[in-house]
Amino acid sequence: MDNNKISFLEKYNISPVLFASLSLLFILFLYHFLGSIFIFFVLGDNLKSLDPFNLRIASSIGQLFFLLLPTLLLKKLTPDTYKNIFKLNPISLKLIFYIIINVLAIMEIAQILILLQSQIPFPNEIRDLIYQFKKSIEETYRMLIQSQSIGEFLFVVFVIAIIPAFSEELLFRGLIQSYFIKGLGVKKGIIITGLFFAVFHFNPFAFLGLLLLGIYFCFLVYKTNSVYSSIIGHFSNNFLATLSIFLLGKEDIILNNNNEVILASELPTIFFVFILSLIIFIFSLYLIYKETDKQNK
Repeated sequence: MDNNKISFLEKYNISPVLFASLSLLFILFLYHFLGSIFIFFVLGDNLKSLDPFNLRIASSIGQLFFLLLPTLLLKKLTPDTYKNIFKLNPISLKLIFYIIINVLAIMEIAQILILLQSQIPFPNEIRDLIYQFKKSIEETYRMLIQSQSIGEFLFVVFVIAIIPAFSEELLFRGLIQSYFIKGLGVKKGIIITGLFFAVFHFNPFAFLGLLLLGIYFCFLVYKTNSVYSSIIGHFSNNFLATLSIFLLGKEDIILNNNNEVILASELPTIFFVFILSLIIFIFSLYLIYKETDKQNK
């Protein structure tokens, strides 16, 4: 990097929080609005058919060209290097293993939160409308993620697990988190970045689970000083959900969350899974702390 070159942020004295906020709004506008228009004109009538292949192509185009590419270009406005902003620091194989175990545990905790969130009562006047909206989201998601053969499964893994793991993590845990932490401090930066990560997915019915995962991934990157930790975590979460649907026909491996109302007979299982997942999460998080401290010595 040319030390004599003044960056856009330095030239116009733009604060880290303002830069992070404007960058996020700009990319969300590109991804959710302009990206949708572009994909509609490119795929045209093929997209209207809601064919799974076309949905996956549309998702890949959106992630790569309206999420990842703008993230990398916005970095050029900053005085920092790619390595510093995106925390491109290697992690050990042992740490990767601990992160995967940690993610398995927090996935179950997130699923329980989503299940509990679904029990929130709504007035009869809007309950049916909410139900139809929820089913529409679930059907689109299932069409995107469900596969019937090994070849299709591998393609879905690439679209659902690999691409988002890199594009979303470089945006949120790289660019956005780095500048929110610079301007607001560690705690506020992590919470706000995690909150925007949950909002970004536009799925109010899974908001609590997404918020938990978003904050967790933010913390993971801060603790390990490496975006590879959240990329692995994000990939593991999406891959396991894809694998579960491919093998079992449902996203959660343990719980059956297809019921609209939790039955009394299901409560002991839910409680047991929650406690077990919490114990595994705390223990594996301890191992992550231990291994991270060892690497930093």
